[in-house]
Amino acid sequence: MNHYDTTSIRESIHAARNRYATWCALPRDYRAANLEFLSAAGRELNRFEVGLSCDLCAAQGDVDMTSAAEDVLGYERAMAHLREVQALAREMGRGWTPADYRALWLAILEILNARFPLWRERVEELGQLPAVRKRREGGKLSDEQIFEAFVKGALSGVGADWANIETVLPILPDIFHGFSLEWYASVGNAGEVAANIRRLGVNGQWLTSRMDQLVACAAQLQRRRNKYGSLEQYLHELRLQHDGSVIPLARMLGSDREHKLGGFAVPTAAEALKNCGFDLGKPDRHVNRAFHCFGIAGFEEWHFKASYDAPDADVDKLVEVMMKMEDMADCVGVETVLVDNAIWLLCAVGGLHLPNNQLSALRRPMF
Repeated sequence: MNHYDTTSIRESIHAARNRYATWCALPRDYRAANLEFLSAAGRELNRFEVGLSCDLCAAQGDVDMTSAAEDVLGYERAMAHLREVQALAREMGRGWTPADYRALWLAILEILNARFPLWRERVEELGQLPAVRKRREGGKLSDEQIFEAFVKGALSGVGADWANIETVLPILPDIFHGFSLEWYASVGNAGEVAANIRRLGVNGQWLTSRMDQLVACAAQLQRRRNKYGSLEQYLHELRLQHDGSVIPLARMLGSDREHKLGGFAVPTAAEALKNCGFDLGKPDRHVNRAFHCFGIAGFEEWHFKASYDAPDADVDKLVEVMMKMEDMADCVGVETVLVDNAIWLLCAVGGLHLPNNQLSALRRPMF
């Protein structure tokens, strides 16, 4: 057997962790360029994982190994290190390089171009990519426009197909009184607002509760606008706390105790920010199942049993998915919102609605 001594494995795990921490601390513009730096650590870990797996299979009945000579890991200790290596390898994104992301993006484009020829026009219709371009050119939004973006973000989480919700978008300014924060923060009966939307054909199971929670959200936004002068300035100040990065902004608005908005979680907060023109992805059920099937972000406890199963994800995993979508966009030279919308069109009912087994066909082998 090709044994590995304790010190060697511990040092490799420690070195790989340091590499990972260093990579995570890099500015966004440098993370994609340094993926090879990260994947080198991943390959080293994988070498130990393969070697340990072989050793452990051979050691099942090896009394000498379980009693352990000084230079050989005991069986239980080897198992513990193997689990640590496997977890860290998953954490490190399985060594994806810019070339891997480009190959995946080309495969996605090939599918969309063949089966949804007007997909780029559909992305433009969704409005988020034009909003990103406008913000990039220096465009700012009024308080009413930002509240509109959050109303649409909330509606994206009511459990109805977006194509269904789109039919009522032209009427929303009337329903929400021009997206007045003052009016909605003091609305007496949000259930009536939900009923008006439902009468127009939107029947999401969480519609009423989301409209109720949106009242609290409007009141929160009203207070923050009053404090900072405008909602645009409020969002700007939050971004400055994180060197201008927008992903922490989605995390704060969707989960942070101080800044969380009523009725919003990280995915719907990300959706609202996309509507505002910020360039990020939304880690919703479609993107999460796609990224797992692609092998980009593993959900360790999830193995899909049905064609459209999606994994549950905690806040840290949602942030990881957003970061990896951003890295993918950087590697292929497009906006993160475009990658997000393209994957949504692969997965959602309003697009190709590909099942998990077809998404998994795009999976790249580990290392």
